[in-house]
Amino acid sequence: MRYPVLLLDDIFLYCNHDSDPDIAIQNWNRRAAKVILSEALPVFITDNPKSEKAFYQINRYQKKCCITPYESKNPHTIHMPPVGNELYYDAAIRLAGYSIGPCTVIDILLGNV
Repeated sequence: MRYPVLLLDDIFLYCNHDSDPDIAIQNWNRRAAKVILSEALPVFITDNPKSEKAFYQINRYQKKCCITPYESKNPHTIHMPPVGNELYYDAAIRLAGYSIGPCTVIDILLGNV
């Protein structure tokens, strides 16, 4: 199926659930209106310590989490080493289904730990 690709500033939005561009724009606007940025929980995946540091310097969000393939001194960074030939971002995606001790990743992001 062919689907529309929208451009929002410098971000490409792949609307793979729609085939009509007008419907895709309507759906995007409907979904975007529901977003409460003050409650957003940004998660950043990187293998670059400088990028990790820059991410935590963004003050727009109160809570944020970074996932890296290396150990970090930042208490909000989750170390997720790759398994075998897995790429670091595949390991981070795999993390979404894991529990870390007595809590889940969602608990960490919500600040429940």
